[in-house]
Amino acid sequence: ITCPNLRRALLRSARFYALVQDEFAVDLVESGDEAELHIAHRNVRGLDDRAFIESLMIIWLRWSSWLIEREVLPDRILFAFTPGAYREEYARMFPCDHYFAARENCVVFPARYLDHPVTRDSAELAQPVGPLLRGDAVAYAGAETGLQALVEVVEQGVGVVGAQVATD
Repeated sequence: ITCPNLRRALLRSARFYALVQDEFAVDLVESGDEAELHIAHRNVRGLDDRAFIESLMIIWLRWSSWLIEREVLPDRILFAFTPGAYREEYARMFPCDHYFAARENCVVFPARYLDHPVTRDSAELAQPVGPLLRGDAVAYAGAETGLQALVEVVEQGVGVVGAQVATD
């Protein structure tokens, strides 16, 4: 969390995800007074695209808000699918206009948020993540979920700056 502003943090986060997986892509596009966060999902497993995209949009909006300690309020959200049976819940999940059957999935928000400085640091990031990894999420995690591997990495200190990785 060493980026000077939200713009750089979102761009860096998108690059990171592009390096570690190819299931989805995030792209930040600026156009005048608006910023667009595009989310593309390859959906090679044939999962419920709606739930995945909605979750990613919520996560990226909340992550952005947390980084700058200010709620990032979208102007509108475009979904490349039809609404779910819970259509009335969209107003609670996303307090903005919603458009369905769009060409792509996209969160549109005022570009001014991108210039806000990132106010969080790595110590603050460890506060909410540490208890999560030791709580119910660990009890749920199975060897095949990927979360177990993450838990083991964090518990062993692998990947932490200055930590040494043992090799066999």
